[in-house]
Amino acid sequence: MCASVQLERDRMSVTVNGVRRDYRWAEADRHLWIADERGTWQIREAEERKIHRAAGERPAEVVSPMPGNVIAMQSASGAEVAEGDVVVVVEAMKMEHALTAPVSGQLEVLVSVGEQVKVDQVLARIKDQGS
Repeated sequence: MCASVQLERDRMSVTVNGVRRDYRWAEADRHLWIADERGTWQIREAEERKIHRAAGERPAEVVSPMPGNVIAMQSASGAEVAEGDVVVVVEAMKMEHALTAPVSGQLEVLVSVGEQVKVDQVLARIKDQGS
Protein backbone atom coordinates (compact mmCIF):
# COMPACT_ATOMS: atom_id res chain seq x y z
CA MET A 1 0.00 0.00 0.00
CA CYS A 2 1.22 3.48 -0.88
CA ALA A 3 -0.33 6.56 0.79
CA SER A 4 0.34 10.28 0.96
CA VAL A 5 -1.35 13.34 2.47
CA GLN A 6 -1.02 16.96 1.34
CA LEU A 7 -2.23 19.63 3.77
CA GLU A 8 -3.15 23.21 3.01
CA ARG A 9 -4.78 25.89 5.19
CA ASP A 10 -8.27 24.33 5.25
CA ARG A 11 -8.03 21.53 2.68
CA MET A 12 -6.21 18.25 2.31
CA SER A 13 -5.73 15.61 -0.33
CA VAL A 14 -5.27 11.96 0.58
CA THR A 15 -3.91 9.55 -2.02
CA VAL A 16 -3.98 5.80 -1.38
CA ASN A 17 -2.73 3.43 -4.07
CA GLY A 18 -3.13 6.13 -6.71
CA VAL A 19 -6.72 7.07 -5.74
CA ARG A 20 -6.99 10.70 -4.61
CA ARG A 21 -9.71 12.18 -2.39
CA ASP A 22 -10.02 15.85 -1.50
CA TYR A 23 -11.37 17.03 1.86
CA ARG A 24 -12.01 20.23 3.78
CA TRP A 25 -10.95 20.26 7.41
CA ALA A 26 -11.25 22.44 10.48
CA GLU A 27 -10.28 22.12 14.11
CA ALA A 28 -11.31 23.79 17.35
CA ASP A 29 -11.52 22.91 21.02
CA ARG A 30 -9.70 19.57 20.67
CA HIS A 31 -11.99 18.43 17.84
CA LEU A 32 -11.23 17.84 14.16
CA TRP A 33 -13.83 17.85 11.37
CA ILE A 34 -13.20 16.41 7.94
CA ALA A 35 -15.76 16.91 5.15
CA ASP A 36 -16.29 16.02 1.52
CA GLU A 37 -19.32 15.60 -0.75
CA ARG A 38 -20.28 12.40 1.11
CA GLY A 39 -20.53 13.96 4.55
CA THR A 40 -18.72 15.28 7.60
CA TRP A 41 -16.75 13.26 10.11
CA GLN A 42 -15.73 14.39 13.57
CA ILE A 43 -12.70 13.19 15.48
CA ARG A 44 -12.69 14.04 19.17
CA GLU A 45 -9.67 14.07 21.40
CA ALA A 46 -11.92 14.27 24.46
CA GLU A 47 -13.95 11.35 25.83
CA GLU A 48 -17.37 10.83 24.23
CA ARG A 49 -20.40 11.76 26.32
CA LYS A 50 -22.52 8.87 27.45
CA ILE A 51 -25.46 8.52 25.07
CA HIS A 52 -27.82 6.70 27.41
CA ARG A 53 -28.53 7.87 30.94
CA ALA A 54 -30.22 6.08 33.79
CA ALA A 55 -34.00 6.64 33.83
CA GLY A 56 -34.91 9.74 35.79
CA GLU A 57 -31.29 10.81 36.28
CA ARG A 58 -31.67 13.96 34.15
CA PRO A 59 -33.13 14.94 30.78
CA ALA A 60 -31.50 13.72 27.56
CA GLU A 61 -29.64 16.44 25.67
CA VAL A 62 -29.16 17.43 22.05
CA VAL A 63 -25.55 18.65 21.89
CA SER A 64 -23.76 20.46 19.06
CA PRO A 65 -20.94 18.25 17.75
CA MET A 66 -19.15 21.28 16.27
CA PRO A 67 -19.12 25.08 16.30
CA GLY A 68 -21.66 26.53 13.89
CA ASN A 69 -24.80 28.54 13.32
CA VAL A 70 -28.34 27.38 14.19
CA ILE A 71 -30.29 27.63 10.92
CA ALA A 72 -33.52 25.83 11.84
CA MET A 73 -35.54 24.60 14.81
CA GLN A 74 -38.00 21.88 13.87
CA SER A 75 -40.12 22.14 17.05
CA ALA A 76 -40.77 24.66 19.83
CA SER A 77 -40.33 24.20 23.57
CA GLY A 78 -43.11 22.08 25.02
CA ALA A 79 -43.57 19.99 21.87
CA GLU A 80 -43.54 16.21 22.11
CA VAL A 81 -40.76 14.64 20.03
CA ALA A 82 -40.01 11.02 19.21
CA GLU A 83 -36.59 9.41 19.32
CA GLY A 84 -34.89 10.15 15.98
CA ASP A 85 -36.93 13.29 15.17
CA VAL A 86 -34.86 16.18 13.85
CA VAL A 87 -34.81 18.85 16.56
CA VAL A 88 -32.29 21.45 15.35
CA VAL A 89 -30.19 22.05 12.23
CA VAL A 90 -26.69 23.50 12.62
CA GLU A 91 -24.63 24.78 9.69
CA ALA A 92 -20.87 24.32 9.86
CA MET A 93 -18.25 24.32 7.12
CA LYS A 94 -20.99 25.18 4.59
CA MET A 95 -22.79 21.92 5.39
CA GLU A 96 -26.07 21.40 7.25
CA HIS A 97 -26.17 18.94 10.16
CA ALA A 98 -29.57 17.72 11.38
CA LEU A 99 -29.39 16.87 15.08
CA THR A 100 -31.96 14.39 16.32
CA ALA A 101 -33.69 13.59 19.60
CA PRO A 102 -31.86 10.77 21.41
CA VAL A 103 -35.07 9.81 23.26
CA SER A 104 -38.81 10.52 23.10
CA GLY A 105 -40.27 13.17 25.38
CA GLN A 106 -41.10 16.83 25.88
CA LEU A 107 -38.71 19.28 24.21
CA GLU A 108 -37.04 22.23 25.95
CA VAL A 109 -35.27 24.45 23.37
CA LEU A 110 -32.22 26.37 24.66
CA VAL A 111 -31.10 28.20 21.49
CA SER A 112 -32.68 30.19 18.69
CA VAL A 113 -32.28 30.41 14.92
CA GLY A 114 -29.28 32.57 14.01
CA GLU A 115 -27.41 31.82 17.22
CA GLN A 116 -23.75 30.83 17.06
CA VAL A 117 -23.07 27.65 19.04
CA LYS A 118 -19.93 26.01 20.39
CA VAL A 119 -18.68 22.44 20.46
CA ASP A 120 -20.59 20.41 23.08
CA GLN A 121 -23.06 23.23 23.73
CA VAL A 122 -26.43 21.87 24.86
CA LEU A 123 -29.02 23.03 22.29
CA ALA A 124 -32.10 21.29 23.69
CA ARG A 125 -33.17 18.96 26.48
CA ILE A 126 -35.79 16.25 26.29
CA LYS A 127 -37.72 15.34 29.41
CA ASP A 128 -38.97 11.79 29.68
CA GLN A 129 -42.72 11.61 29.05
CA GLY A 130 -43.11 9.66 32.28
CA SER A 131 -41.45 12.28 34.51
